[in-house]
Amino acid sequence: MQRDPIRCLETLTQRYGPTVVFARGADRQTLVTRDPGLARELLAHPGFRGSGLSLPGPRGSAQRRIRKSLFREQGASHLHHRRLVGETLTRRSALAAQDTMRATLDASLESWKPGVCVDLKTEMKQLARRVSARILFGQGDLAASDRLGVDLECWFRRNFATSTRLLPLDLPGLPYRTMLREAAGLEARVVALIRARRASPHPGTGDLLARLVAEADRAGGLAEEELVAQTFVLFLAAHETTAMALIGALVLLAQHPEVAQPLAADLRDLGPEPTLEALDALPSLDRALRESLRLLPVVPFGSRVATERISVPALDLTLGRGSRLVVAYDLIHRACETYPAPDRFLPQRWAGDSIPSQSYLPFSSGPHMCLGPAFAMATLKLTVGTVVRRFRFRLRPGARLDRRVTVTLGPAGPVPFEILPAEAPFEQVTIRGNLLQDRVGTTPVSVATPPVR
Repeated sequence: MQRDPIRCLETLTQRYGPTVVFARGADRQTLVTRDPGLARELLAHPGFRGSGLSLPGPRGSAQRRIRKSLFREQGASHLHHRRLVGETLTRRSALAAQDTMRATLDASLESWKPGVCVDLKTEMKQLARRVSARILFGQGDLAASDRLGVDLECWFRRNFATSTRLLPLDLPGLPYRTMLREAAGLEARVVALIRARRASPHPGTGDLLARLVAEADRAGGLAEEELVAQTFVLFLAAHETTAMALIGALVLLAQHPEVAQPLAADLRDLGPEPTLEALDALPSLDRALRESLRLLPVVPFGSRVATERISVPALDLTLGRGSRLVVAYDLIHRACETYPAPDRFLPQRWAGDSIPSQSYLPFSSGPHMCLGPAFAMATLKLTVGTVVRRFRFRLRPGARLDRRVTVTLGPAGPVPFEILPAEAPFEQVTIRGNLLQDRVGTTPVSVATPPVR
């Protein structure tokens, strides 16, 4: 499961059916499902909570305090905190932040010249980290915001490092101790930022953190510890998922000139610097992104933990407290009953409204779904729209793109991305690896087609 959870889940459900239940002790089970109706029903159940994004820490540690975020909350406190955080990630917030996004994007793309080969993975991760840090922590000191973003990302990565998980001991020289110290330092820096926002003569203006602090104070207040935990959620939920979504969309467009070429023409028709409102209203861009999130969902499966006994009448089953729910979003997105030719990149399938909402879960569903889907889509549209309008590009022929799954699905290694002259056609190339392959080793997602001129 750890090596390739996508293959494991598909093999499991192919062998035993769309829903599989197995015991984990006397009164605990793990329920794995690719059934969209059952998944929607269980994801909506208030008796489940999220499983968290970080390792637990010792009592009284910053690592443990940071972990007490929306992902692990339930009930009234979860709804209250979710509303507060969600208020900062609306489409309106994205529109207000589009100048910051565009300036950061322009600076990041300065080195993209014809003849240059960039690592798309590094470029998009850096871009998403900078955008997230600057929107969340402000532009008063760009270097400080960027440094905080880098350090947050390093701490997050250390939580998923094998060396940290194998030896979770607070002992000198071990990665786990390094992670605990990083958490303490980050907590102190975020506390200082929160206090500065509260002391500002203009509360609630400027960055998203200022808005979060002001919203929290207006709604009866959050403890400083709670604000720190939600700040970590805001950054981690925004930057990692955005980066993987951008990589997936651009890789698929590079390999599908029949989609990229007309999309580029549509984008040019919007003028030299189309607004986010104009990009948001462009059907071809919206469909391409919806389809890329279907084929390469940023989070390929979701995990929930039962905090009470939960009845599942459809299965004549009661899940015990501590049982785990695993929803295979990736497999739901590839169900041939819903999606004809499910392993092909076909944005036109989104031209109508025939796809049931329960069969499309790129942002999950229920009380623990993604906090800001509208904000996320706005960021994707601005970035992908800008890249496709300005550049011609292709993957380096023969490149190997294998998938890696932590919380998110993305490429395991570099993604060599060649920038071509403006007059060059988009061109599909032969690549290796399983990132763009159908599951359990059948045919590739991409079928060779001649260049579109």
